[in-house]
Amino acid sequence: MRLGWEVRDGITYINPKIYCEHYLKPFSSNGKMWDFLSMFSASELEDIKSRIIKKYLER
Repeated sequence: MRLGWEVRDGITYINPKIYCEHYLKPFSSNGKMWDFLSMFSASELEDIKSRIIKKYLER
């Protein structure tokens, strides 16, 4: 179970330790979460911001 979870016969099995490691990795000091400026262009970031604001206002 290298992803931390897998589905067998329609049932999802989770290995909490591996799942948690995979979940927290992007938030680490050198994780992808903090490298968003190189992952997206300025126009893509603006589109993302607009979508988030729109969803917030629709609540």
